[in-house]
Amino acid sequence: GYQPDRLPEACEVDLDRVPADAPEIPQVVRAFSEGLSCYVLAVPPEREPAVREDAAGVPAAAIGHLTAAPTAVVRGHAARTMADLARSW
Repeated sequence: GYQPDRLPEACEVDLDRVPADAPEIPQVVRAFSEGLSCYVLAVPPEREPAVREDAAGVPAAAIGHLTAAPTAVVRGHAARTMADLARSW
């Protein structure tokens, strides 16, 4: 979980929680797509309500969290670590 006195080393995200206009778009495409309307914010848990209030009316979701583990994990249809994805490229 989030520890303000220590910088996180990686994250866990769940692609099933990413808002999508077209749910039929594969999760891996959503993860690596570029667009002018896509942003990822790292927000301390205590600030999440204020960010949600500021983003009212904008499709938004908490899709993951920062971790102290040295491995980034992407969950979704087929959970993969970033190392797994790197080997795929």
